[in-house]
Amino acid sequence: MTAHHNNSFAKTLSSAAFRLSAAVLAAFVLLAAGVAIALFQQTNGVLSEQVIATLKDEAATLSREAEMGGLAGLTEAVRVRARPEGPGLYYLGDERGNKLAGNLNRIPSELVGSPQGGVFRYDRGASADSRTHLGVAIPAPLIP
Repeated sequence: MTAHHNNSFAKTLSSAAFRLSAAVLAAFVLLAAGVAIALFQQTNGVLSEQVIATLKDEAATLSREAEMGGLAGLTEAVRVRARPEGPGLYYLGDERGNKLAGNLNRIPSELVGSPQGGVFRYDRGASADSRTHLGVAIPAPLIP
């Protein structure tokens, strides 16, 4: 019976119906993977655009604060926004790089010498969340 069973299994594997079914399944898997990749890329692009737009709006708001209140007003605005439990990350420095306000203790090393900004890693410091996170920075020249 075992020889008969192996022979019938071999016949099934070599049949046209099995090969066609396997080919259709492989095509479906490839198509599904392609759709998933396309959706991921589309979603990633939309979310990235939204993040950049939000950061630009925030920079414009801080620029208006600087125009109205000078360096003191801008420093206070950053201090208020940079509360530890808040979602935003801020670093306001003077022309020499000395920190004036913000919840980042320094300019992230990934951004040093990068005038266009970029992605950087950070941790929340003393909070219960000890994981490393990713942040996005854009430069905001605020005071002429």
